[in-house]
Amino acid sequence: RKITEADFLAELNEAFVTNEDYKKAYTLFESYDFENLPDIDLDNIHISNYLTFFEIFQLLIDRGTLTIDMLNNLFGYRFFIAVHNPYVQKKKLVKSPENFVNLYKLESEWMKYRKKLGQPVFHEEYSLEKVVDKEIYEMIMKGNKSKKK
Repeated sequence: RKITEADFLAELNEAFVTNEDYKKAYTLFESYDFENLPDIDLDNIHISNYLTFFEIFQLLIDRGTLTIDMLNNLFGYRFFIAVHNPYVQKKKLVKSPENFVNLYKLESEWMKYRKKLGQPVFHEEYSLEKVVDKEIYEMIMKGNKSKKK
C-alpha cells in the first residue's frame, strides 16, 4: 500500500510539474507582490485549472484515498500560494465562493493540520475565513449554496 501511495503522489507531482499552465501560474503566484497587490497577467481559465488541480484533492480526501498528511510536504506551498493570493481571491474564490466549496473545505482542514504541527501557513492573513463575508463563509463551510450568484 505504501508503494502504491508513493507512486500515486509521484504521478500527481509529475502531472503538476509538467503542466505548462501550472508552471506559469505557480511562477506568478510565487513572485506576487503582497505590498502592492497588483493584478496578475493570467487568464481566468489558467487560474481555474490550477485551482481545480487542488479541488480534486478534497474529493479524494473525502473518499479516503488521500490525506492531508500525504499531501502536505509536496503540495502545501503550491496550494497556499494560490488560495491565499489576493488576486486569485478577487477573481475566483471570493467572487464565486459557491463554485469552490471543496477548496474552502480543503483550505480550512489544511490550515488546522499545519497549525497542529506548528508549521507556518503562507500568508495566513489572507485565509478565506478572513477575507470572505462571515455569513457566506459559514454557508459555504456547511455545504450550502450561497445566495449570491
